[in-house]
Amino acid sequence: MKRTPGPMIPRPHAEVFARCGNFLKGESRMRFRTSLLAMALFALNMPGVSMDFFLETDYGVFDTETGLHWWIGPDRNTSRSEAEDLVAGLDGDWRMPGVEELRHLHTSGVTTGNWGPFANSGSRVWCTAPDEESTESWYFYFDRGSEDWRLGDLSVNARVFAVLPAEEDQAQ
Repeated sequence: MKRTPGPMIPRPHAEVFARCGNFLKGESRMRFRTSLLAMALFALNMPGVSMDFFLETDYGVFDTETGLHWWIGPDRNTSRSEAEDLVAGLDGDWRMPGVEELRHLHTSGVTTGNWGPFANSGSRVWCTAPDEESTESWYFYFDRGSEDWRLGDLSVNARVFAVLPAEEDQAQ
């Protein structure tokens, strides 16, 4: 089976990772701690993903541009019906995201190759239908940056997110 290579590490950060290996060869603890701090800051910066997002302890991710709180569901194959049950089971007025909300994530740099703070191993996220008359199960495909639908309840590579507007959060 052919393995795909992992993401390329930008040159300045490659040195940080090399230093961590050097600690095992006797480098000072202070330099090692500095290297760990640099690695943590690099991970938080998540190149390619807009920094409009930041992690929040109570909900998951908050988008300062849209004012939405994002809940990231379990990282496992999730059917549409299971996704709806998970969102319905959350306290508050959480709902499944719309196509345009997921498209905003994608245009901000969130892709299958770089989920940033939305980390998971899937490629699509369930969403509400673009129109109220639709009876299909809609999802947003982060590989291509587009929406699609299914008649069935497919779960392979499908994940569930939920959104809560900031105003709803303050009303609780």
